[in-house]
Amino acid sequence: MASKHQPSSLAVLLTRYDRLLIVVALLTGVCSWFLVRQFQPRGETVEIHAGEMLFARYALHHYQLVQVPGPRGVTSVMIDRNGVRVLASPCPGKECVHSGIVRRSGQMIVCVPNRVVIKIVARKDLPWDMITQ
Repeated sequence: MASKHQPSSLAVLLTRYDRLLIVVALLTGVCSWFLVRQFQPRGETVEIHAGEMLFARYALHHYQLVQVPGPRGVTSVMIDRNGVRVLASPCPGKECVHSGIVRRSGQMIVCVPNRVVIKIVARKDLPWDMITQ
């Protein structure tokens, strides 16, 4: 009695057109991401909020080392021509430190435990951002 062999590999189950569709969808996604980033303006100023209040506003292209007070301690922010980043923070997870450099309008670094928000703003900031609308 001969047993039927069921193909278990996904590659065997996909047709040539399925693979083509996957490649086209991936290429469309990558190209769309680059186009969206191309039209997102480069930021010109940095707004730093501590709690509910605007703590400071700085030009993005000048070197600054800013100490921002918060309920858990001081958050150290570095601003230079490459962008803005958090050098040190008293928060436990350090997500704000690991978020890296931001430089485009609308990008943010947020330290929730220390209630510090750093936002990049263009000269003419758009009324919407790319993520929510």
